[in-house]
Amino acid sequence: MPTSTPIPPTTFFITPKAHELPPCVRVLTTTRVLPGASGGEKNPSPPTPLPQGERGEGERRSILPPPQPSPASGGGGFATDSSREGLGWEWVNEDGVLIYPSPPTPLPQGERGEVCWPPTTHAKGAVLESAFAQRGCDLHHFLPTPPLWLQQVHGIDVVNVDRATNVAAMRQSPPIADAAVTCAPDVVLAVLTADCLPVIIACENSSALAVVHAGWRGLADGVLENAVRRMAAVSSSPATSWMAWLGPAIGSAAFEVGEDVYAAFDAARDAETASCFTPTGVSGKWHADLAALARLRLRRLGIPKISGGTWCTYSDAQRFFSHRRQGDEGRMATLAWIQRARRRSW
Repeated sequence: MPTSTPIPPTTFFITPKAHELPPCVRVLTTTRVLPGASGGEKNPSPPTPLPQGERGEGERRSILPPPQPSPASGGGGFATDSSREGLGWEWVNEDGVLIYPSPPTPLPQGERGEVCWPPTTHAKGAVLESAFAQRGCDLHHFLPTPPLWLQQVHGIDVVNVDRATNVAAMRQSPPIADAAVTCAPDVVLAVLTADCLPVIIACENSSALAVVHAGWRGLADGVLENAVRRMAAVSSSPATSWMAWLGPAIGSAAFEVGEDVYAAFDAARDAETASCFTPTGVSGKWHADLAALARLRLRRLGIPKISGGTWCTYSDAQRFFSHRRQGDEGRMATLAWIQRARRRSW
C-alpha cells in the first residue's frame, strides 16, 4: 500500500503554552524552517533546537497530532481525537517552540486516497501550502480543515465564518479583511505576517475565536476593537472571561517610527499609550512596541488574560521572516481553530 512521505523529525512551530489559551483552542504559527511563503530558499537548514538544560523541561501538550489509521475503518479513515490520546505529543519549550521529537506516523492513503482540499486563489496562502507539501509534510497532517485565508489590507474589517460558510467558495475568493471570527468547531482561521502582530482572542469556554492581523495601522484604527465586537455578538460569555495570545512580531528595539505613527495612536494625549513609545534621541522618532500597544487595547476592552508577544521577527532571522529586515521574502502563517473531538472528514 502506498504511503505519504514521512514528516521530518524536526518540525518547528510557535504555539501557545497549555495555560495560555483554552484547552479546545489550537494555534500554530509557522516559522521559516518549513519555509513559509519563501520565494527562494526551498530547503533552509533547520535552526539549532533550543537546549532543555537550563531552560527547564518545558511542558508537553498535544496540539493536534497528525492523523493516525483508524482500525474501525480498515486503515483508510481517521481516528477520533480521544482514540489518539498519547500519540503525537510534542515538546514545547519555555519559548513556546513546538518540536516533534520523532517522525509521526504518515497518513495512509488506503481506500480514502489522497486528501484533497478545495484550491485557493490566495497567492501567498497557496505558496505556503505548496511549500509544506514539497517538504513532505502537507498542512492536512496538522489541520482539521483547509485554512481560510484573508486578503489583508492593513484595515479593520472583520469577517464572520460560521457553519453555513462555503469553505470552497471562501478559498476561491478570499474576503478582504484583516480579522476573522468563528464559533464553529474545526474552522481554521488564518492570517499571514512578517513583522505585523498576529493576535488570537478566545472565549474561555471556547464558544468563539478571533484571529487578527494587527499592524500599526490596524491597531491604531481599531481592528482589535472590531474583532472583539464581532466576537461579543456570537459568544456566550463576557469579555472578562476571554483570553488573548500575541504571536511573533517586530520588537520595539527594531521598530523605529515617526510622528505619523505616534499621532495615529494619539499618544500625545494618552499617557498609557505614550508609554509604549520610547524616544530614540532623534527628534520626531520613537521605538514603538506593537505588543504593548495591543496589550493596552485588549485590557481596555476588558480582556484580562493576555500572553505571548515575546518574539522579535526582526532580530531572530533564524526562525522568522521580517519585511523590515529582508523585504517581501516570505510570511509566517498563524492558524487557529476550536478543536472538536470527532471523526474528521474533508
